[in-house]
Amino acid sequence: MKKGIKQISIFFIMFTILISSISTIAFADGGWKPVYSKTFFTTRIDISPLHTGHLGDGGYGPHVNLVIYSNGTPVRNYHIYESIRTKCIRAYETVQGKEYNFGNNCYDDFDDAIKDILTSNKEYSLASELKTVLSPSVFNAVIMTIVAVIVAVFKGKPIPA
Repeated sequence: MKKGIKQISIFFIMFTILISSISTIAFADGGWKPVYSKTFFTTRIDISPLHTGHLGDGGYGPHVNLVIYSNGTPVRNYHIYESIRTKCIRAYETVQGKEYNFGNNCYDDFDDAIKDILTSNKEYSLASELKTVLSPSVFNAVIMTIVAVIVAVFKGKPIPA
C-alpha cells in the first residue's frame, strides 16, 4: 500500500514538473512566438523565448533565437546559447552557417549578447531600444538543461559546448 502511494506521489511530482515547463519546452525551432518583436523602417527583429532545440551547429540544447528580417525576408537567424564549458554566451548564425564571434567579450546575459549582435549588424536603433526581454526562471532553465542532456544521451548527439 505504501509503495503504491509512493509511486503515485512520484508520478504527480514528475507530472507537475512536466506541465510547469511544457510551455517553454514545447517550442520547437520555427514554432515559437516572439517574446519581443520590433520594426525599424524595413528591418524587423524577432526574439524567441528560451526553448530547447537544435543549435544550428549540430548540437541540441536550450537557446534563444534572434531573427533579423529585411523587407520581410529573414537575413540572419542566430541561435544564442550558453557554453557549458566557458559559461559564456555563444551564437551560431544559421543563414551563413558559422559561429558568431563576440571578440574578447564573455557575456553571461542573453540581452547583452543580443545587443552586441544587433550592433555588429549596424542595427544601432534596435539595439538601443532593446530592453530586458528575456527573464527565464531558474527552474525552467534547469529543467530545459536536464531535458537537453537526456535527449542528447538518447540521440547520441554531443551536448552543446
